[in-house]
Order: sequence, then structure tokens, then C-alpha cells
Amino acid sequence: MKWFIYALISTTIYAFIPILDKINCSRVDPIVIATLSSIASSLFLIIYCGTEKRFLDHIGAITCIDCLFILSTALLTALSWAFYYGAVKHGPVSKITSFDSMSFILTILFSSLILNESLAPHTLLGIISILFGVYIIAA
Repeated sequence: MKWFIYALISTTIYAFIPILDKINCSRVDPIVIATLSSIASSLFLIIYCGTEKRFLDHIGAITCIDCLFILSTALLTALSWAFYYGAVKHGPVSKITSFDSMSFILTILFSSLILNESLAPHTLLGIISILFGVYIIAA
């Protein structure tokens, strides 16, 4: 149940981000926003890890493979943000966020293919429902 609470809080917080981004993109270049947002996010996390002593407790256990995954995630995040901010600058946030929700579908499909997670019939029905909803909102 703890994961559900974290996910709910994360989703609620994330709902405000596209709105703030849209307001900001009218005044600042989207790539500059993404860059500064990354730096600020990193600083907040460094401070949080420092207060929780997580960073020093775990940094020694990180392997080269772990570093490769961390760098891959950072690269994919940067690319995703670059395209996201470009979309926010040039399009309506309500439609962009509906497309952004399709990452949920892709994550389910990729986790099934790469991580061998099960893909139950009700999950497929949910995917079809989300696709239908995105189509309706974006049309």
C-alpha cells in the first residue's frame, strides 16, 4: 500500500508541472528550462540524500554496470524532456499530457518484453481504454 500512496502523491505533484512549464515556455527557451530544471532537481535530491545519509551509504556499492544504467536513464530523461518542452511550447498542455500518459502503455509493453512481467487480459483492456481516451482527448 505504501507504493500506492507514493504514486498518488507523485501523480498529484506532476499534474502541476505541465501547467507551470506552459507558462514558463512563453518566456524562456524550452531547452534552457529543461537544463535548469534538471540542475535544480539534482540539487534538491543531493540535499535530500545528504540529510538521509543515503548517498554516502550507497555510493560505494555502485558498479560500472549500475553507472551505465544510470547514464542511460539520464540520457533518456534529457531526450524526453527536450521533446516534452518543445511540445509544451508549441501545443496545448491538455493534449500533450494525454500523449504523455501513453508512456504508461509503453512501459507496460516494454516491461512485458524486457522484464518478462505478465500481461493479463485486464491489463490489455486497460491499455485499449487508455488509447481510446487519448484519441478522444487529442482529437
